[in-house]
Amino acid sequence: MTRGAISRIQSVQAQVSNGSQMEMVLRNLSIRLAMAGEKDPAFQEILKKYDLNVKLDAKTDEKSNP
Repeated sequence: MTRGAISRIQSVQAQVSNGSQMEMVLRNLSIRLAMAGEKDPAFQEILKKYDLNVKLDAKTDEKSNP
């Protein structure tokens, strides 16, 4: 393999890794928006605007209110 090919492979690997991290960040953000939306309708509107469907269960709620 050439250095250029190795560099491209490493670049793709980094993008895949970043994608996985971003997925987790976005999932956590949508959960926090849903939790905030229980008290402030403006947050519910953000979820609706971006078609994010989040179901909060009792365990999630307990974690947010220690």
